[in-house]
Amino acid sequence: MLRMTKDARNIWRDAGLESMRRQDGYIGSEHILLALLSNPNGVGVAVTGIHLEDAREALHRLDDQALASIGISVEAPDSMHRRRQSRMSVTDSVKRTLADARREAERRGAKAIDTRDFMLAIVNADRPNLGLRLLEELGCDPKKIRTALHERAAS
Repeated sequence: MLRMTKDARNIWRDAGLESMRRQDGYIGSEHILLALLSNPNGVGVAVTGIHLEDAREALHRLDDQALASIGISVEAPDSMHRRRQSRMSVTDSVKRTLADARREAERRGAKAIDTRDFMLAIVNADRPNLGLRLLEELGCDPKKIRTALHERAAS
């Protein structure tokens, strides 16, 4: 069974809320990253220095770029009408993120995933991973984030 600390459960809940806010209909690693950045005093902001609104804007840019790459131009992404789903699906990317977060927790001998494990899972992710791509779009170096996370854990 996948156990999480209270803070990690809140991140999972907030990832779902971010997905609903965007009307994505799924939870992906990008939503976990947005949730990690939603707490100004949390680990995500501490190790990246990124504000939630900046990350949201960057994710919209990535959406626009993806659509443009297949010849679709969207003037106002929020005006797109997406089908509302009563149940969220999870992407393969977020399944890998959860599994990697569990391995990070086990590696440090913890019985439950915490927020640090989520962030490590994202920065250590194999591509394609939209959470990792979003960090890079925002100018973050995954190696520096990894180092900052390890330094925080040591102190």
